[in-house]
Amino acid sequence: MCWETDSTRNHLDEHHFRSRTTEDSFDTFLFRQELCKRFELINRNMPQHLDRLHSPPCGYHIAEGLLFTKNVEGPIVECGCFKGAMTAKMSILCKAMGKELYVFDSFQGLPHDELFNDGINKWRKTQFSCPRNEVEAAVRKYGEIEVCHFVEGFFENTLQDYDLKPSMVFIDVDLTTSMRTCTEHFWPRLVGPRFYSHEARIKEYVEALLDRQWWNDKFGRNPPPHVGCGTGFPDAPALCYLKKNYN
Repeated sequence: MCWETDSTRNHLDEHHFRSRTTEDSFDTFLFRQELCKRFELINRNMPQHLDRLHSPPCGYHIAEGLLFTKNVEGPIVECGCFKGAMTAKMSILCKAMGKELYVFDSFQGLPHDELFNDGINKWRKTQFSCPRNEVEAAVRKYGEIEVCHFVEGFFENTLQDYDLKPSMVFIDVDLTTSMRTCTEHFWPRLVGPRFYSHEARIKEYVEALLDRQWWNDKFGRNPPPHVGCGTGFPDAPALCYLKKNYN
């Protein structure tokens, strides 16, 4: 049973993440135990990573998504890394799986403002800016930087140069315009089962992500099955994913 759709489950905390080992290849209890220790080190030393609802379970959900790809060819893609805490976590798993991690970010923050429908809350231009050297230093210290490829620049200028066939995508790009740019580029190229996105609690973002007319115009299909959209997971409320290559 899929963990995220099991209504009887407990939250995906450290204990439950460790206990769900498949004992297949490297995915042992000891591997997950060591992974939890490294994740906790990141959480303690990069507390800014938790400011935008990146609760510790968010890291475990992304880790489980990555483990679903261990037998799928293709790199992992992250769009929007802020200070690099999730990048560090993902890089640890990528090294264990023999995968490359491509990290796309402007390192200048958001390219423009975006106002929510309530007329009060909004994202601001340059918000979430962090210099590339600071991100790389964090990943070097807490993760596995040798598997990482950092691509600097705004998505509309950089994605077109990369014809990657990723086994998983995780976007944390805040703006609906950036979300659509990343989805339009990577969804058709995704060979794995999950396309993760942050901001699942923001009504306008979810509406843009699952807009039926946009999906038909861009991809010739209705929006795919999805988990967590509009509500997020109880323990990682901003996280959701679209399902691809499903039965």
